[in-house]
Amino acid sequence: MFNEADILHLHWINMGFVNMRHLKKVEKPIVWTLRDMWPFTGGCHYAQECTGYKTGCGRCPHLGSTSILDLSRLLFERKCTYLPEHLLAVGISRWLTDEAKTSRVFERIRTMTIPNGLNMSDWFPEDKAESRRSLGVPANALIIAAGAQYLTDFYKGGGHLLDTIGRLEKENYHLLVFGRDSDRIADAVKIGCTDIGYLGSAVDLRRVYTAADVFIAPSTMEAFGKTIIESMACETPVVCFNATGPMEIVDHKVNGYKARPLSSQSLAEGIEWVISHNVNGSLGRAGREKVLSCYNIDDVSKKYIDLYHSISI
Repeated sequence: MFNEADILHLHWINMGFVNMRHLKKVEKPIVWTLRDMWPFTGGCHYAQECTGYKTGCGRCPHLGSTSILDLSRLLFERKCTYLPEHLLAVGISRWLTDEAKTSRVFERIRTMTIPNGLNMSDWFPEDKAESRRSLGVPANALIIAAGAQYLTDFYKGGGHLLDTIGRLEKENYHLLVFGRDSDRIADAVKIGCTDIGYLGSAVDLRRVYTAADVFIAPSTMEAFGKTIIESMACETPVVCFNATGPMEIVDHKVNGYKARPLSSQSLAEGIEWVISHNVNGSLGRAGREKVLSCYNIDDVSKKYIDLYHSISI
């Protein structure tokens, strides 16, 4: 199969799936879609406040290391040695592309941006009252939805979510939370909460987004924000931090609210602003229009097809 291919397209290559050393020997064009920061760091998927990837890593704060020649430095130098210069890197957000450009690993590698996309036939608003009934959430409450694969991952902002909820008028709101560890959030939150656990289908997620009045995405660092565009496609406005990937998706006070990084108080203000300004669903409709115009999978696919044609040999 590899011998017959015209282009090698990489996405996630961890856990030994692709040996970095072998990429130098590939003579075909290589496209690598960057889905987090790992391709250009010394091993971390999200660097947070560390900027070691810009110069060479070492003394890695995530490893608790004080040695310049630690594992992060060794992996960083391995990437510098074996990544071929004819590789084309595609960030899924402008923020991620710009961060890649600042890394010494990618300083000689061409970069561009193509966002993630949605199949719009799977993502649309359903009947809100029926969605709430099927999920068992209060029919007349103000519903805040939140969820991710692992909300308690350090960069997903679970702590900010709990702090934000604590700043609201608690009797007015109800949290609808999903994810593999959503029970930990449900146990800690101080308002009414419905925990629905991990959701594996668009049908179930669509029902959650539709049931909610607002979706909160409290990630401190995010390459893109797929739950954000899913929620917007279902006409539910989003509150997020004005930082990293999500800041490119949400338009402030047009289809959602971008809070000050990393202020839980500002997130709470954003939730209250959305609730009071989504008159007749105007913010929600604007969000769906944004997804249709920028993240429709048909348009995203065409960008990749055009890219393939431009580099094929």
